[in-house]
Amino acid sequence: MWIACTDADSIVPADWLVAQLGYARSGAEMVLGTVVPDPDELAAGLLAAWRLRHTIDDGHPHVHGANMGIRGDMYLTAGGFQDVPTHEDVLLSAAVRSAGGLILSVGASPVITSGRTDGRAPGGMAQYLREIGSRRMPPEVAHQAQLSGVPSTEVDSETAGANSFAAGPGDTEAGELNGTGRADLAADENRVVTSSAEAVGS
Repeated sequence: MWIACTDADSIVPADWLVAQLGYARSGAEMVLGTVVPDPDELAAGLLAAWRLRHTIDDGHPHVHGANMGIRGDMYLTAGGFQDVPTHEDVLLSAAVRSAGGLILSVGASPVITSGRTDGRAPGGMAQYLREIGSRRMPPEVAHQAQLSGVPSTEVDSETAGANSFAAGPGDTEAGELNGTGRADLAADENRVVTSSAEAVGS
């Protein structure tokens, strides 16, 4: 059994489930995919700021509940999604890693997720997008943002540094509880698609 997870306000590509099952057949016990905010819901400058911060290639460090898959037996071994307001996707990936599960971070088949900046979950995607729009960037990042048309606030050398452009919900490293990459939805609104590898594909 393979459990493929996305969010109710997200759009998966046509090959999304087939791609996940392919990784499952190759031995993956968990797949961490990437997301892109819906460009129709997000100002061009804010979308450019997102893209400056997010790697969407294979081996990326992100955890997004809107693009995740896991073997059913590993889901049970890892304890499943915890009943917490946010970060359940990050906690699950950390539990799989602790259990010795094989995790693949893949760039193929990115999911389009909501780009709204007004959401309900504290620490969710909407809050993260607001923070990107208001955060003071280090000079080198601000320069890149300006070249991409991103409005930004210049900072001096005393305020520039890791903490002034720290990791947030959208660029959570696998296994680190410093945010959530899931779209901003209550846990009961998550859409979970289950399928057996035998029933789909091959």
